[in-house]
Amino acid sequence: VMSRLWRRHRNDRGGVPPGLPADRSVSFYFDRAIEFAPDDGIVRMLYGMHLYSVGKSNDALREYEYALKLAPDSPEVHYNAGLYFLATGAHDTAVVHARIAYKSGYPLPGLKRKLIKIGAWDEQTE
Repeated sequence: VMSRLWRRHRNDRGGVPPGLPADRSVSFYFDRAIEFAPDDGIVRMLYGMHLYSVGKSNDALREYEYALKLAPDSPEVHYNAGLYFLATGAHDTAVVHARIAYKSGYPLPGLKRKLIKIGAWDEQTE
């Protein structure tokens, strides 16, 4: 929620969203979440999503890798990692994570559709 609020406000007006302390960035809130739940891979995945959305791809990669270590069986983490790797051009790695997510029953077809569109996913063999 903080990530979306921050991006929306920056796009509309710039600066810190109203009602929030001026000396805190969105990273402050992710740091607090990580401190509160250090073993939660979803927190790291969400931080990776945020970092990628603000153009910090290398930092995002670090968070996705951490999320995958913390939650290696999470289809949600694998799905979103797949989207990240697809967006950064690592199509083979995206396919690996997509396979794990979909074999675990992940319901959203967006990653699969994107992989099909670029010819990286063969519906017959998958």
